Parts: sequence; structure tokens; C-alpha cells
Amino acid sequence: MPQTQINLLPDSAKVKFVTNPFLTWFANFGIYLVFIAYVITIGGLIYRNIQENKLKALYAEINTKVAEIQRSQKFVIDYGKLQEQYRVLGATIKSISPKNEILTIIKNTIPVPISINSVRIDATSVTIDAFTLEYNAVYQWYSSLNSEKKLKSVEIVSISRDTKNEDTKGQVSFTIKISY
Repeated sequence: MPQTQINLLPDSAKVKFVTNPFLTWFANFGIYLVFIAYVITIGGLIYRNIQENKLKALYAEINTKVAEIQRSQKFVIDYGKLQEQYRVLGATIKSISPKNEILTIIKNTIPVPISINSVRIDATSVTIDAFTLEYNAVYQWYSSLNSEKKLKSVEIVSISRDTKNEDTKGQVSFTIKISY
């Protein structure tokens, strides 16, 4: 029988050019994948660095604003106090406006010989302490105040004459209470 020979070794020509298929694929395409992975990694690092710098800048800006706010806090408190004072002043002026009108009426009706010692203003009345050398001036003023429509009532609370004065007529002291 003829002897058959089985040669499992490849041909010498084929052996020269045969390489591992993985190495062939890597040489053709894999190097590009590795390059793309490096580019993505480096891009990620650059992006992270940029974001970190932005975050540091934001922290610095926040710290600057916090310091600014802390410095201006005193001014805000002072502004609040001033605003409250202006509110109270406005309320006072509104409450004084009717009194101002009443005081104007009183001022315009005072006869010449009367001198005012003091004026006390309450929520609903004005009390005036005054003096004169003539009784007639007291009654003249009383009459002119009584004729004013904005005044509810005019009342002479007290009247006294100082006879110690060397003047023959003497000094007359009186108190008028005006309700409005």
C-alpha cells in the first residue's frame, strides 16, 4: 500500500506572510480607536479643568458679593431706621395738618394787645395761656374765635387781674380752651 504522507506544516511561502488576525485588525483599525480614546480622555481632562476654573471664579465672585453685602448691611439697617423715621414723620405731619389749620385760625384772630405765654396742643383741644392789659381784647378774641365754624367750642377757663402792677388798668391773665 502506498504510503501516504500527511504534512501538517504549512507551505514555507505561506508561513512568511501569515500573521495573527488580531494584530492585523489592530494595525488597520485599532490604532484609530486607541487614538480616539486618548483624544476623548484628553478632551475630558481639558473640559474638567475649564469647569474647575469657572467654579473657582464663581466661588471668588460669591465671596466678594458676601463681603460686599456684609459691608453694606449697616447701611441697610440705617436705611430701615430712616424709613421708619420718615413713616412716623409722615404720620405726625398728617396728624398736625388739622392742628396747623386751627393754629392758623388762632393766630389770625389774636388782637394786638394780647401776648401769648404758652400753647398746649392735645388731640382734640388747644389750651392757651396769655395776658393783656385790656379786658376788651379778651372778649374781642373770644368773640372772634366763637364765630369760627371749624372750632367746636371756645371756653375761657380762668381769668385773673394782677393789681400789683403800677399800671392803672392792671395785667389780665387768662386761659382759653379751644376744642376742634
